[in-house]
Amino acid sequence: MQSALLTVAASEPFVKRWLWNREIRIFLIHYGVWVIVSLIGGWLELQFIPADRLEEATPILAHYRNDWWGYVQMTLIADLVYLIPVHVSYWVFQRSMRTGRAWALVLFGLYMLVYFFVQSLLYGILVGALGWPVKNQEALSTIVITWIYTVIFIAVRAYRQNRRRQKELELQRTRAELQALKAQVNPHFMFNTLNNLYGTAITGNMDRTAAGIEQLSSVMRHITEASQQDVILIEQELRFVEDTVELHRMRVPQTESIQIRAVMDWDEKPAQIAPLLLNPLVENAFKYGISMQRPSFVDISIRVTDGTLTGTIRNSIVSRTQLEKGTGTGLKNVRQRLALAYPNRHLLRIEQTNDEFIVYLTINL
Repeated sequence: MQSALLTVAASEPFVKRWLWNREIRIFLIHYGVWVIVSLIGGWLELQFIPADRLEEATPILAHYRNDWWGYVQMTLIADLVYLIPVHVSYWVFQRSMRTGRAWALVLFGLYMLVYFFVQSLLYGILVGALGWPVKNQEALSTIVITWIYTVIFIAVRAYRQNRRRQKELELQRTRAELQALKAQVNPHFMFNTLNNLYGTAITGNMDRTAAGIEQLSSVMRHITEASQQDVILIEQELRFVEDTVELHRMRVPQTESIQIRAVMDWDEKPAQIAPLLLNPLVENAFKYGISMQRPSFVDISIRVTDGTLTGTIRNSIVSRTQLEKGTGTGLKNVRQRLALAYPNRHLLRIEQTNDEFIVYLTINL
C-alpha cells in the first residue's frame, strides 16, 4: 500500500508538467472548442432543419437523430482524430524550421502531401468504424477542408510564434540598452563627485569633507542598488537628486554670486521611475552652469503630481564653447533612456538663450 502511494506521489510532478506543457494546453483548449462548437452546431441543425430534409442535408447527423449520446461520443472521437494530425503537423513544421535550411521547407511540403493521403486513410477508417452514411464527394470535401484548415492553423501559429519571439528579443534588447545606459551614468557621476570632495579637502575643511564622504556613501549605495532594478520608488529618486545637489553645494564657495536652488515636490501618491534618469540633467547643470569667476546659478524644480513628473532645470551658461562640446553625451543618454523606458509618454524640450540653458521634462509615470 505504501509503495503504491509513493508511486502516485512520484508521478504527480510528471502529470503536472504534462498538463502545464504549453502545447498540451493549446491542444486541449483547441479540442474543447471544437467539441463545443460541433455539439452546438449539431443541436441547432436538429432544431431548425425539417426532419424530412435532414437525411439530405446532414446524413451523419440524421444517422444519430434518435441517439444524442451516440452523437456526443462520435463528436468526441471524430474531433480527436481530426485535431491530433493538425497539431502533429505543426510540431513537424517547428522541427523542420529549426534547421533554417531551404531544403527543410521542401521536405515539409512533401510531408503535407503525404499528410493529405494519410488523412484520407484515417477518415476512411473512421467512416467505416462508425458506420457513417457518407458519399464520396462529401468525404473528399471534408478531407480537403481539414487539410486547408491544417495549413491555416500552421501559418497562424507560426506567425504568432514569430511575433512573440520578436517581442521577446526586442524586450531583451531594450533591457540590455537600458543597462548599458545606466552603466554610463555611474563612472561619470563618480568622477565628478570625487572631484567635488577633492575641492573641499584641499581647502582644509575636514568637517565638510567628512560630511561629503558620508553623503557620497549614501549616493553610491543608491546607484549600486538602483542599477540592478528597472524602476524604483519616486521618493528614492528625488532623495538621490537632493543628495547630489548637496554634494555640489559643498564644492562651491558660499557666496552671493553663486545661486543654487533645488525644489522637490511630491504629492506622496505611489509612483515609480527609471533609476538614475534625472542625474545626467542635474550633473550637466552644475558642470556647465557654475563659475567661480562670475555670477552663475543652477535652479532645479521637480514636481510629481498624480503620477506625472514635471521638471525644469535651468542653469547659467558660463562658457558657450564648453557647453557645446560637453552637454551632448548626457542629454543623448537621457533621450535614449526616455525613448526606451517611456515611449510616447514623455516630453523633453531644451531652450537656450545667450546666458541661460533650460531643460523642460514631463514624464507620465
